Amino acid sequence: MNKKQLTAHVAASMRMENMPLRQADKMRIARCLDGKSTFHKSVENLVKKHTQPNQSGK
Repeated sequence: MNKKQLTAHVAASMRMENMPLRQADKMRIARCLDGKSTFHKSVENLVKKHTQPNQSGK
């Protein structure tokens, strides 16, 4: 399976869960598949991004 097919497969699976991939998500997958990042590092960055408090402190 090539990179384009794999990304399309992931996108279809996510759509079935009502969680469509954004362009940034597709680019993140491509970076991992190209060896420019690891899946572990990408997940780590996403967890950091979404667990930091927002500007209002909530």
